[in-house]
Amino acid sequence: MTSLFRYRKILVALDLGISVKPSQVRLITILLLLISITFIYLIPLTPNHTETDFTTQLTTNDNQEVVTHLTATILADGLKEKTSQKSDSLNPESVSPTVILRGRSFTVKGNLFDPDTLLGWPNEPIWIYWSYFTWIDLETDRTNLDNNFKIGEGITDSNGNFSITCVDNDHSKRVGLVTVYAVFPGDPLLGPIEANRIFTTDTIECYATVQMGMVTNTTIVREGDSFSVVAGLLFDNSTVLDPQFVSPANGHNITFDWLGSLYNITIIADIAATILAVPMGTTIGFDYPLEGSFNISTLGLAYTVGNIITEAVLGTSAADWCNVTTNIFVYTGAGLVFDIDEPVAPGIGFYPEVVRGNTTVTLSGVLSNSTGGSPFGYGVDLTVFVAGSSTIGVTTENNGNFTISFIINATSLPVGDNPITVDVDTGQGITAITETEYITVLGNSTIFTPSVNGTSVLVENPFAMPNETLQITGTIHDAFSSAAVVNMNISAQWEGSGLVYETYTSPTGAFLISLLVPPTFNPTLRNGTINLFSTSTQYYTPSNYSFLVDVFTEALYTITLNSTIVIDDSEITRIGGESIYINSNLTFNGFVVDQFGRPIKSRTITISISGLGSIGETLNESGYFSIAVNETLGYAENVSYTITITFDADTSYDFNFDIKFLPVPVETPTSGGPTTSTEPEGLDMAVIGVLIAMVSLIIIVSVVYAFGRFRKSKKGMLPGPDAELMDLSSIMKQIAEADKAKDYRRGIVLSFRAFELVCMQSLRILSARDQSPRELARLVASTNRIPVRDVTMLVMRYEEARYSDHRITKNQFNHSMQALENVQLALKQDPKVT
Repeated sequence: MTSLFRYRKILVALDLGISVKPSQVRLITILLLLISITFIYLIPLTPNHTETDFTTQLTTNDNQEVVTHLTATILADGLKEKTSQKSDSLNPESVSPTVILRGRSFTVKGNLFDPDTLLGWPNEPIWIYWSYFTWIDLETDRTNLDNNFKIGEGITDSNGNFSITCVDNDHSKRVGLVTVYAVFPGDPLLGPIEANRIFTTDTIECYATVQMGMVTNTTIVREGDSFSVVAGLLFDNSTVLDPQFVSPANGHNITFDWLGSLYNITIIADIAATILAVPMGTTIGFDYPLEGSFNISTLGLAYTVGNIITEAVLGTSAADWCNVTTNIFVYTGAGLVFDIDEPVAPGIGFYPEVVRGNTTVTLSGVLSNSTGGSPFGYGVDLTVFVAGSSTIGVTTENNGNFTISFIINATSLPVGDNPITVDVDTGQGITAITETEYITVLGNSTIFTPSVNGTSVLVENPFAMPNETLQITGTIHDAFSSAAVVNMNISAQWEGSGLVYETYTSPTGAFLISLLVPPTFNPTLRNGTINLFSTSTQYYTPSNYSFLVDVFTEALYTITLNSTIVIDDSEITRIGGESIYINSNLTFNGFVVDQFGRPIKSRTITISISGLGSIGETLNESGYFSIAVNETLGYAENVSYTITITFDADTSYDFNFDIKFLPVPVETPTSGGPTTSTEPEGLDMAVIGVLIAMVSLIIIVSVVYAFGRFRKSKKGMLPGPDAELMDLSSIMKQIAEADKAKDYRRGIVLSFRAFELVCMQSLRILSARDQSPRELARLVASTNRIPVRDVTMLVMRYEEARYSDHRITKNQFNHSMQALENVQLALKQDPKVT
């Protein structure tokens, strides 16, 4: 009767999976009774039968799962105390330095930790924003928020510490006491994002600087001649396309100091312009400084200083002055002057900008002799030099004038400011003083083919699973000369959304970015895209590169033990028709593929034998592995061991089965007769009993299936129609039981039934169960009361569990349960729900 009682309990436990009439129950009970009697007769129960284990499981199922949600705290680096006191502030010491000149870098340090345990949270993102941040903007207009105010980001280390270098190069350009925001955007793996995200603030004192731009029409002047000069005041955030003149300076004077005389020239329409002379008698053959100066303190602009070099002089008179100096060479005799006509300098204080191999440069000038600056009266051969290298030749007209156009193709010419000179060719008996002009050479950057985890993305698509870190390496070079582009910011982003991971190129142009794959994504997605994009520098244009990553959410096993196929969660007692002894040599062979049947290679497979240790192996190019084990591991006789095969150290992809080792049979010789085995005489009868039990079980399943009531999923039982009649607490209890039984497919389907019930009760969508999952998702989204991402996750996981054939894992079950919990939390906080 003990066995009969156990079978009745099994019928109760599978109530959601089997629906039969009372007469069918009686028939099944009679058949089970016959099987029970057979086993009682042939195979007596051992004292330690598994009935006790089953009772324990039923008791455990009554327990409720407790989910704890952590709350983030950010604290200044070095200030966290191991006490129970909680803190959510970022102390001033977390920003260094605390006073900067606008556009200079500073560092934000801190620690992200659980205030209950005071343990740091590792590998979590921290974003830094300059002067402005709100959660609403992050959720509704993140692109605009990041483009205008984000100045840095980083990842916490193993202790939750972070140190992020930031610079406000191209954002709001605020001055004064500026708020700096350190933001932890939350982590769905820690619970609802709204419950664990947090930001903290600090302030930094920021000063704007004013630069003076000054340009002369020539850099060499013949004794007795004149030259023109113009100057203007610009803020430090001026750009070529958007010059920021200091408009309050109009009506004030810029002072020019030339040959010991001071000239006060009024600023009109942002420019001060005048003509200065080189008196006769000025010593020739020397450079003479021309200095322009302006005292910015006369304007009374708050947090505005002159073009000082360091923050150390703030508050002193040295911080009040804007100064600039250029040299004028005074000569006599033959001279050559020229101008760069094309391209035109973009603004005062800037040089003409040239892209190698692309921009046409046009020069025009005049060569004069030593007698009053008259022409030589015949053509003179000249050569144009760029950065000291001969570039092109030209011959003057008889009046000394010349014009030449050319494109710079020299690959050796570096980006940045480079000199251009024009000189008289040797052998003509003419020595002339020549001036020097400058051009700014710009370059196009290019991201050379990157690699992921050491393999080029051109060779094969990288393989990635949720929450995996990818090591992306590559170089950025000059597209024209292949020179390394140094200190260029480069970022990586998954699918054009989510976290942005950034770094700077090294002196060789190399970069390394550790990108964390999102913890969840659509399981039907075969590929994801990683976008790399660099930002422009002073002399280089930005570049970008995108590549595909093969993504998977499932690792599916085909496992054989020697030649016997092994089923997940099974118990192995015989292989190849023979018993397993403690001296048996075993070989675990297997293939691992993803949910699309693609082999997963170069990942670690670990076989753990309970209490005996672990053995690891790497999957080959075909996703195959083979691991041999033997008695040296120390098997014990008549002991069942749990074998766990783990993929890439991720317990979400475990494959488990049990194996029992028997003692080695001892053969005892007998006089005049054959040797006999030590196996019990009743073994053959036991085999017959097992066969009878198997045939009986087949009959039972056939009867039930004939009535159309037995529905079995790929792995686990789908809920029966009774699930639609349960209240929410009953469904949640059934979900907990499915979790305990590792029936994750059934648990996910039940979680969607719970979602339908929540929609009916809290959102008044009374037709929730009559809608398709996607129709219901659209109805829920239209209410704007539940996060769309959670609804989408519930629908995706339900459809996968309900209609797919592949194995459903604990990880997928957790995703579904987290989404359901987030939905319930959102409705709990919704004032419309009473």
